[in-house]
Amino acid sequence: MILLKRCIAYSVDVCIISLILYPYFETYGVETSENTLKLTGVNYLPPILIWYLYFIISEIKWQTTIGKKIFSLYVRRIDNSPIQFPVIIKRRALDLAELFFMPIIALVSVLVTSKNQRLGDLIAKTKVVYLPKK
Repeated sequence: MILLKRCIAYSVDVCIISLILYPYFETYGVETSENTLKLTGVNYLPPILIWYLYFIISEIKWQTTIGKKIFSLYVRRIDNSPIQFPVIIKRRALDLAELFFMPIIALVSVLVTSKNQRLGDLIAKTKVVYLPKK
């Protein structure tokens, strides 16, 4: 059940980031033949920065993201202690690779590891846990 919650939580986070980035894409996007907006050159960098800042700031502030918080999911170190800034950076180091180059590997990693860890979790020695609201 936690995996389903994680998937939905991630979808919520992606929707939030998309809403934040929509005006940027409208301003700097180039329309393609498929009537979609595409960023080119240096215009591609700010969305990547915003992606990282959203996750890093959320995890620093709440130990979770808005999407995960809805489902009472939090990021913890393997020993269940709270995460700190250096750990968050390690955890997020492979985000772009997982998203663009190896999404299947990331998914398989979550499915086959005993603590349902994605690649970033394995590197940072973290896990996502359910902590019911008090």
